[in-house]
Amino acid sequence: MPGLPRLAPSAARKELAFAHSIRAAGVTYALTRDCNKGILSNCACVESSRNLVKDWSGCHDNVKFGDVLSRYFLNGLETGSRKKALINLRNNAVGRRAVRKTLKEQCKCHGVSGSCFAQSCWKSLATFAEVGVYLKQSYEEAKRVKVQNNKLVQKIATHVIIPLAKKDRSLVFLKSSPDYCHPDASKGSTGVLGRVCSSDNPDYLKCSETCMSCRFRIVKKLIVQQYRCRCKFVWCCDVKCDMCKRLVVMGTCMK
Repeated sequence: MPGLPRLAPSAARKELAFAHSIRAAGVTYALTRDCNKGILSNCACVESSRNLVKDWSGCHDNVKFGDVLSRYFLNGLETGSRKKALINLRNNAVGRRAVRKTLKEQCKCHGVSGSCFAQSCWKSLATFAEVGVYLKQSYEEAKRVKVQNNKLVQKIATHVIIPLAKKDRSLVFLKSSPDYCHPDASKGSTGVLGRVCSSDNPDYLKCSETCMSCRFRIVKKLIVQQYRCRCKFVWCCDVKCDMCKRLVVMGTCMK
């Protein structure tokens, strides 16, 4: 698939697990959407079994088509370490499953004068933001595993290791994440202390959460920021803009 993003090699931590899952979800989502729009010619309508009148049957979004092609393309990239491949294949599957699990049912009534004599219903894609929320929860519940005899296993107590159940759909990782609050060049963490965050949103919630999650305080100040606005195309061939001003909150994470 042209332009398919490759993830930079790094330790198999929770963050990489999420990156693999969201990429797999994105490819699955895009293929399913394009199939539904008729952009792809080799996929078909999946008729709903709930429709009462055949002439008014609805079509499910063909997520199976997106799932199969996504699995084919992304799983084919796993040609390196067998250990990491097992982890990545599992997290790819979680991403594809997120698209299926967030499908929404839509229905349309049919009948004279707006009556609901018959109904056609179908499953359609949720917004991709909703898929992201689903995977964010999976990230929060991710499980640390080991690889033994080419199988994923989980340590639940000292000297007690059990195979990871096939029905368990959690994201998985091999190594714990570093402390992202403090800088650690050896692990690629720049830390949060001293980080500057800007926002034109008055509640400033996201920046505050970043600092407070590391038990730092946030120091805010208002600045006037200039930006290009009311841009117009001038024949030929230039773009001219006015310079506008706006108030922006700048925050810094401090001890």
